[in-house]
Amino acid sequence: MARLAKVSPNRMELLKNKRRLKLAERGHKLLKDKYDELVKRFYAFLREHENQREEAEKQIGELYLSFTLLRAQSPRLELSTLMNRVLLEVKLDVETKSLLNTKVPRIEIESRLKRNYSATLVPIALEPFLQKLKSTIDLMAELAQFEHTVRVLAAEMEKTRRRVNALEHVFIPQISANIRFISMKMDEIDRENRIRFLRTKELLAAEAEFSI
Repeated sequence: MARLAKVSPNRMELLKNKRRLKLAERGHKLLKDKYDELVKRFYAFLREHENQREEAEKQIGELYLSFTLLRAQSPRLELSTLMNRVLLEVKLDVETKSLLNTKVPRIEIESRLKRNYSATLVPIALEPFLQKLKSTIDLMAELAQFEHTVRVLAAEMEKTRRRVNALEHVFIPQISANIRFISMKMDEIDRENRIRFLRTKELLAAEAEFSI
């Protein structure tokens, strides 16, 4: 049973509570629609995130194989010296975008390889390894974006669900109970006033009759 707030049983209070009820019901509908859309988007991102993770695991495995092949073609010291002559520049541009009034990250990555060696003097496996390394880093940035988006949407879903439940199970029932209480009290006061009026009328009529 909804807890009654302290309200005065008068017409002004009744109108105020009716306006609050209408606003709460409208807010509940908007939040429920937002929650349903958040759930839909969340599972869509989650499916995409799982696909991205599978692709990332596959790519990391291919990168490891590529590095193993490169190491087989070069002595460790020579490979270490060679890798020191390779520069992988990575530029990250992290912004936010609005998704259902929720701030989610947007990551743009720009990576570029700079080589300071002669292509004729390096192992054949070096260039495929570098390209695989570059594409793996790009994919990991995209995966990080998806993971953070999923976390943000999950937190927003929980917050929205709590607000929907608070409106549905606490706020709206309380206002409805207030309206019923005020209406009942006003009807009771109206009945008492009518009875008092009729009683006064009867007394006046009896007094007039007695005076004649």
